[in-house]
Amino acid sequence: MKFTYIDELKTVLTNELKTENLNKKALDELWSVLSSPVNQRYEVTKEHLVNYYTTCLRFEQLKDNI
Repeated sequence: MKFTYIDELKTVLTNELKTENLNKKALDELWSVLSSPVNQRYEVTKEHLVNYYTTCLRFEQLKDNI
């Protein structure tokens, strides 16, 4: 999957996770990785997106608890 805009990414994550409340920091981290020129040549699946988003979300929650 390739994304041109962050709104496209939000739509996919919202549909996959079945929630409207996405964490902004985790979403921004995921977007920065996806939009990096280094990663443009890789094909990403929905499963990869969900896994990386949840990893970013856990990291943000851990930072909040420290």
